[in-house]
Amino acid sequence: MRAAALAAAALGLAATARAASPVAGGVVMSREWRVHRGTDTVEEFSGDVRYHAGPTSVRCEEATYRHDADSWLLRRDVSVERTLDSGDRVAAKGQRAFLRMKDRSGWLLPGKGERLEMRRTPAEGGDPDLGRADRLDWAGEQASLTGEVHLWGPRVECWSDRADFDDRTGELHLSGGRPSLRKFPGWTETDDWAGAVKAEDVRAWQAQRILTADGAVTGWLEFSTPKKARSSK
Repeated sequence: MRAAALAAAALGLAATARAASPVAGGVVMSREWRVHRGTDTVEEFSGDVRYHAGPTSVRCEEATYRHDADSWLLRRDVSVERTLDSGDRVAAKGQRAFLRMKDRSGWLLPGKGERLEMRRTPAEGGDPDLGRADRLDWAGEQASLTGEVHLWGPRVECWSDRADFDDRTGELHLSGGRPSLRKFPGWTETDDWAGAVKAEDVRAWQAQRILTADGAVTGWLEFSTPKKARSSK
């Protein structure tokens, strides 16, 4: 039930076959690098652009950094990876992105006729949760997916027009288009129930093992039969 959620946050300067620049608390590597100075200093990077700062790593083909706004505009084959405070690793791919460093917010969009591709790998290991959507927005530890959202993994699969995830509370909120969610056994080691629900509003918390649904709710629940205790002779 991990969705998605994403943001962005220094070393010397070199100009060889590959340029490196300390920008926004991280290091940028690219094949070409241009600096435009004026009322606002703007740096342009192109060709296999790589940026790393703290828990965030970014790759793309073109990037523009504006100093006054402390923001990035990324274009062409954009991939963003970040380690959340929970330790989970989130990765997303698209064609155009905007990162605002001051408040760790931004957005990611796919190319024309394409869909965003996302992956979230739990800190404790195991199979990742995957997702597709038309747009990803984030601010700090909160993220929102919109546009025919489909999330799936070993614990849950869901569909909705919108999915909001808060990594601080572990809440997944599905809304729009009468969202549906199917829950598989295994949220925890002792969890053995399965179910599916369709409603106007669906919320789930993995740590607390809570699932709620409101508005014309339909669905089913299935509990495993308790194992009989073995008798000793």
